[in-house]
Amino acid sequence: MLKGKTELILTDVRTGSQEKVLEHNMVTNALSDIFRQEGYMKDCGVMYSSIGQPLYTSLLGGILLFDTALEEDASKYYAPLGVRLTASGVYGIKNTVSSLLRGDYNSEESKLDLDAKTMKYVYDFPTSKGNGKIASVCLTSKWGGFDSYGEPEDHTTNSSDQSGALLYSLGGSRFMAHEGQFTLAIDEKNDVLYSLEFVPNPENTSFCNKIVIYKRQAMLKSVTLLRNLYNYRPLIEKVELSIDNIYISYLAMNYDRSSNAIYIVANNVSNYNIPSGSNIVVCRIPLDTLKLEKIVVANTTGGALYSQFCYVYNNYLYHFGASVVHKINITAAGDVTELKIPSKYTSSNYHDVGIFERNGFLYFPQLFASGNDTQNYAVVDTKKNTVSITNCRTNLWAYNATYRIIPIIGNSIMFFRSPYRSSSPEAGTFYMQTNYLATINNLSSPVTKTAAQTMKVIYTISEG
Repeated sequence: MLKGKTELILTDVRTGSQEKVLEHNMVTNALSDIFRQEGYMKDCGVMYSSIGQPLYTSLLGGILLFDTALEEDASKYYAPLGVRLTASGVYGIKNTVSSLLRGDYNSEESKLDLDAKTMKYVYDFPTSKGNGKIASVCLTSKWGGFDSYGEPEDHTTNSSDQSGALLYSLGGSRFMAHEGQFTLAIDEKNDVLYSLEFVPNPENTSFCNKIVIYKRQAMLKSVTLLRNLYNYRPLIEKVELSIDNIYISYLAMNYDRSSNAIYIVANNVSNYNIPSGSNIVVCRIPLDTLKLEKIVVANTTGGALYSQFCYVYNNYLYHFGASVVHKINITAAGDVTELKIPSKYTSSNYHDVGIFERNGFLYFPQLFASGNDTQNYAVVDTKKNTVSITNCRTNLWAYNATYRIIPIIGNSIMFFRSPYRSSSPEAGTFYMQTNYLATINNLSSPVTKTAAQTMKVIYTISEG
């Protein structure tokens, strides 16, 4: 059992006066879920490697300070929509980059005491860092400590030494993709994998006139001795759905948790973009019925849209452009909102691959320099309609690959990075989302750090 306490010390650099706050925390179930084994699904070997060990540096080696008190529910691992990340920190790292949120890890005052079974994390924030309201302090992974909920100002860095990954592999690569099919969702409780295939129209193979949905046994909780699972998963059900011709190239597709449905975004003409005034084709396939509904959405944005840069969540289509995210209501014509992307993200080289949703936040890859190694996650708050930036690498190489981040239905900590199998077998990998809240420590009364103050945050965790 873990217990923790937080001490905040705000010091006015002009007068020397201090304000001190001491609070005790609650522990969520996030760490338990990371190690909860589901048969084939997770391989904790990474946690026994130099990457994961010791665990207090990896799984608890980040700190996040929010402007809002968070619900103290052990089953909720992520900050809610609408909150602002005020400050953050990463175990063992000083902030030598332009981030205005991240403080400096104090290695001299931080202390591991094995006899007392405690770890004390100490972070220092100068007058220029971590300013704003603070109502909750949480421990997260060291990867989550890199501004993982985003900051509204443009202070990303292209230094690979100063950037973490928002998703990190726990190991456990598993063969899931089947030839010519796209895996889009995995139902952990029912042990089912959902994938789809686009069947070309024989009269014009540039278009698709049939979509095939496959339900397969995911084999997360059981193993059969009679099948080679490297080649395929046992088929439960195959459903063929007819569709008016949609252009096979430049498709986007994703599973939406909010509606329990698969969405496909496409063009209905042979073109790589959808001009203003033309129609976007959205196909919705609920998992409980596996019936197809076609929705035609008019492009009223005033500019061209690209179907492969789209993602559907909670009845809205999000189009990720070079400088703007368009939020388009798919059932209300003309309901379009523009969300400005911070200026440093100016490249248009991104895809629907690598995008994922958690708790109403949309995380999408953005290039801010040349090369896949300078690809960070940006974050859309779908409630505030804002785009924030992070210093978290994607580690997906999504710029020129076909990897997708696949939700695991019923699991709050894991995703599956799925490849598209076109010919030879290729294994995907189970990934952990790293900006979970391992602890939640709400302050009795919020405090506000100003540019006239320094701040020291002391977080002591005890293993009972």
